[in-house]
Amino acid sequence: MLIPAYGITSKMADICGMEYKIKQTAFLDILGFGDLVMRSAEDPKLTQQIFDFLSSIDPNKVHSDAYGFINKAKEMTSEELANVEKMHLQVAEAFGQKWPIDIAYFSDSLVLSAEDSVACYIVLELICKLMIRIWNDYGLLIRGGISIDKLVHISNGPIFGPAMNAAYFLESKHAKHPRVIFDAKAFAILKNVPDYNQMKLLFSDDGDYQSITLASAYEHLLNTSLIGAHPTSRNQLITEILATSKKLEKKIAEFPPDDDKVKPKYVWIKEKVDDLIARGKDSFLTRPL
Repeated sequence: MLIPAYGITSKMADICGMEYKIKQTAFLDILGFGDLVMRSAEDPKLTQQIFDFLSSIDPNKVHSDAYGFINKAKEMTSEELANVEKMHLQVAEAFGQKWPIDIAYFSDSLVLSAEDSVACYIVLELICKLMIRIWNDYGLLIRGGISIDKLVHISNGPIFGPAMNAAYFLESKHAKHPRVIFDAKAFAILKNVPDYNQMKLLFSDDGDYQSITLASAYEHLLNTSLIGAHPTSRNQLITEILATSKKLEKKIAEFPPDDDKVKPKYVWIKEKVDDLIARGKDSFLTRPL
C-alpha cells in the first residue's frame, strides 16, 4: 500500500534513473491533532496553538534538535543565549554533513530517514526529544513505525519505497497505542550495531513489538544521554516525569467511562509512566545534590 501523496512505484523510480538506498525510515503521526484542528473552528486561541505546534516540527527546527541540545541556564543573558544558539546551529550543520538525516514534513506527520548507523541512532534520540517536547508543550502524543528497507528520499521532494510503505503501515495498522514501533527486521539490525548498549533503555518490549514510548524516552534521556548528565536538565526531566503521570490522569478523567477508542490509549501510556516512576523512585529518579 502506498500513501496517495507519494504513490510512485519501483518501476517508475527505475525509469527516472533514481537508485534506492537501504535506509532506516520512521513515519511519525501526531495523535489528537485532527481533533485540535476541528475544535479550533470554535476557539480562536487554538488556531495560534496549532500554528505554534506546526512551526515547532518544521524540518529546520527538527534538524537542529537532532544534534545536541541547549541547556538554557537561568543566569544566561539574552546575548549569551544568542551566541550559544548560533554555535549550536553551526555544530548541527557540521554533524548533519557527517551523519545526514533527511526529513519530510506534511501536516501533522513527519518522516525521518537515515543511512549511516550513527545517524540512525541520532534519529531515535530525536524521536525521544520530539515525544517529550510535544507532550510538554502541547499535550499531544506521537505514534509511529520504523522500518529498514529500500527508500528514495529527496530533500524538499518525493519520498517513496518499501521502507516508507512499511513504516506507514506499522503506524496506521499496528502501533495502536501512543508509541513508535519497530518491525522485526529493523530491530534485529539495530540490536547488532555498537550503539545498542548505550541506547538499550530507549527500547520498550511491549510483548507484541519493540517500541519507543514516552516513558522509555524519559528513561533513556535521564540515564544514558548528555541531557540527563547535566544537573539542571536532569532536575527538569525528573519534574516532567512526575508531572506527566498527573497530567495523564487528568486527561483520562475527561473521557466518558464507556469510551473504548481514545481513552485506552492514555490509560496504556499512563501505565508505562507509572511503572517508570515505581522502578525509579529510589534510584534514577533521585535528584542530584
